[in-house]
Amino acid sequence: MQGSGYVSVVANSDTDFSGTQGAHNWYYGYFPSGDINAFTQLPIYDAADLRWQHTTFGPPWTVVATGSGLHPNGSDSGTEEWAVRCRVSPVGGAISVRGHGTSRK
Repeated sequence: MQGSGYVSVVANSDTDFSGTQGAHNWYYGYFPSGDINAFTQLPIYDAADLRWQHTTFGPPWTVVATGSGLHPNGSDSGTEEWAVRCRVSPVGGAISVRGHGTSRK
């Protein structure tokens, strides 16, 4: 909480990553056609590659993987799907969200 001097990390999408949907309150899936109101869980966990995916790997190419790995499916391979990690908080109140990313040229 800003200004209180007290900071507590309650979730970390990298260290909390799991092969079980709902573990640590995290779910792995996608938004079909970019519809943020239609979250769909990916059904298969590939333990060898540490990733969530569709029943068969590609297409669709949507993947949610360990180490913040996300890969969407483009409209050139069927329905556009935005890969997402979704956390459902077990508590209410104000939060601060921080993240980092990389850009590719």
